[in-house]
Amino acid sequence: DLTVECDGQGNAQDLADWLASNGGASASDTCSDVTWSNDFDVLSDDCGATGSATVVFTATDDCGNTSSTTAVFTIEDTVPPVIDIDAEDLTVECDGIGNEQDLVDWLASNGGASSSDACSDVTWSNDYNGLSDDCGATGSATVIFTATDDCGNSVTTTATFTIEDTIAPVIEIDAEDLTVECDGTGNAQDLDDWLASNGGASASDVCSDVIWSNDFEVLSDDCGATGSATVIFTASDDCGNTVTTTATFTIEDTTAPVIDIEAGDLTVECDGSGNVQDLDDWLASNGGASSSDACSDVTWTNDFEVLSDDCGATGSATVIFTATDDCGNSVTTTATFIIEDTSAPVVITPFDEELTVSCNEIPDVPELEFEDSCSIDITVVFEETSTYDGEPVDYEIQREWIVTDDCGNVAIFTQMIFVNYESNVEGVDTELCNDDDPIDLFGLLTGDFTTDGNWEVIEGNATIDGSIFDPTTVEPGVFVISYTDSEVECPVYAEVEITVIDCEVGTVVDFEIFNGVTPDDDGYNDYFIITGIELYPDNNMKIYNRWGVLVFETDNYGGSDGTQNVFRGISEGRVTVKQNEELPTGTYYYVLAFPGENPGKSSYAGYLYVNR
Repeated sequence: DLTVECDGQGNAQDLADWLASNGGASASDTCSDVTWSNDFDVLSDDCGATGSATVVFTATDDCGNTSSTTAVFTIEDTVPPVIDIDAEDLTVECDGIGNEQDLVDWLASNGGASSSDACSDVTWSNDYNGLSDDCGATGSATVIFTATDDCGNSVTTTATFTIEDTIAPVIEIDAEDLTVECDGTGNAQDLDDWLASNGGASASDVCSDVIWSNDFEVLSDDCGATGSATVIFTASDDCGNTVTTTATFTIEDTTAPVIDIEAGDLTVECDGSGNVQDLDDWLASNGGASSSDACSDVTWTNDFEVLSDDCGATGSATVIFTATDDCGNSVTTTATFIIEDTSAPVVITPFDEELTVSCNEIPDVPELEFEDSCSIDITVVFEETSTYDGEPVDYEIQREWIVTDDCGNVAIFTQMIFVNYESNVEGVDTELCNDDDPIDLFGLLTGDFTTDGNWEVIEGNATIDGSIFDPTTVEPGVFVISYTDSEVECPVYAEVEITVIDCEVGTVVDFEIFNGVTPDDDGYNDYFIITGIELYPDNNMKIYNRWGVLVFETDNYGGSDGTQNVFRGISEGRVTVKQNEELPTGTYYYVLAFPGENPGKSSYAGYLYVNR
């Protein structure tokens, strides 16, 4: 017999070889050769490609004698199918309803396994009996998949189907921050409600229910009664998968303190030193303001820097007082501190408010001093008005000191002077030859006068050059010339009469005293002129000032030609004071004595006026 393993193709070669070898039989014959034959027809049709045949092999000699032997050729299948691809575990994400389709598909695909058999087809089976009951809707089953050929040979492969839950719950609504305004007592109810609602969050899970938890411990200790906590809210499913959402609970203080009493302005009178104590007290009291806050204490500050630099020692500052709570919320109230000066300056120098004087005794403007309690710089405007109109009548002078401090406070101090008109200026008439030198008309005036006035010919046909009268330019006759000076306190008006004669036919007066000296080297009245004095050399001249002090003395005044040893407004003489010094403008008194021959009298005396 020959049994071979099924090759799925009928094992034709094995069968042919076996038949050709007569099943391995051998025979001999003593008489002749042996010829073999067999009765093989066909293999039986067994499982798969197996089968068998019982074959009679006949050995025949040449004489027809036969002998037979029988054997069986068998194709058998003892080899199980081959697992080409092992079944594989399959893990699917829980769908909450058993993942039935995933399981059915996996079982139907034999877990993805494949098998083949050389002799027949393969039939699959498995031992699935149900999923285990794990967390939520999860579970698993380990399944043995069996591949069996037609001849009953089988092979197995094992794999596990698992429904797992690896997906955390889904946060459908995130927790939200909650900020509440500080109530000063911890906002406990607000916090409890927020935690209980999971910060307003919601979550769901496809595989199981969701349980919430949070990690809140305590609020931070912030400003005042404020604080915050960042809380992690955790949503957990039955399989331990978690998802978190974070939010912060905050107690804030955004409400500024309340000004219970507003700051009030304060105005003080200037004390000249900055009113420091008034200012300090006002600032320290926050301008009288008060404030409160529901969440914390209140701290006061202000933005005062410096007072404005106003008039004198005054100034002001508009101050913002700020009430700030512990959280930095602030409210302001504004007020102004003012140092004002409403007091005018005062005079500290005594003076006469009313005077009655003659016009030549008008006193100088007194030098008054003023002071002010608030200002260092005081402006004094002096104004003097007069009713004087140039006429020789009484008039009034009003002097006003308008005193203004830096703040514009004004005080007016007045001095009234009632002036009685008096004038001692008189003109002296004279006679000149028509060939005499020009004369200065001021030499014909007596009294106190200046040379700033105007000369005017009011009678006679003559022309004068300022104060110079030239007799050579006129016809003999009488000329009346007036002098007017309206710019002085005592108006001056005087007239001089000059008689000009033709000396060739007339009589020349040989002696005349002129009482005006203008020592300015202009050629006119530069010295005390006495015409004809040279004719009387035996003379003595003495000149005194208004206090009776001798200021000039000489013998033989005029010398040989009338111009020697003359008085030129300089102190000269043996016993005079301040010799060789110029004498001031003013009125002097002369005494001219003639011990011997005289021009008509033994002595002459009178006033002499020096104008520089």
